Amino acid sequence: MMYETIIDAVDDFDSEHVIGVGGCGTVYRAELPTGEPIAIKKLNTQEPDEWVDFKSFENEVRALTGTRHHNIVRLYGFCAHPRHTFLVYEFIDGGSLRNLLKMKEFDWCKRANLICIMTVPCPSPINK
Repeated sequence: MMYETIIDAVDDFDSEHVIGVGGCGTVYRAELPTGEPIAIKKLNTQEPDEWVDFKSFENEVRALTGTRHHNIVRLYGFCAHPRHTFLVYEFIDGGSLRNLLKMKEFDWCKRANLICIMTVPCPSPINK
């Protein structure tokens, strides 16, 4: 994946591509030239020319490159460019984790059961 390909895919981080905003950055939805959807998290800076917190950036890259699990989003790549620092993830449709956890139907018992199912390393008869 090339830097220019990502920048073009989000029209230089145009707000029309924004699908979420959090404390660490803004998430954009884009498509690669192949048609594959991706999610791009552009990390926040305080000033336009200021670098992001590289310790947090490096920790996230290390954690995701060393983790392979079907319940964890895949990291396709990252960029530590002075103008734009971002992470490129697989795009998973279906809303945000925040919205899922706010649902009244998703009570604490269901949350605990889901965490147990997701973290048990042995084969399960349940389709995770």
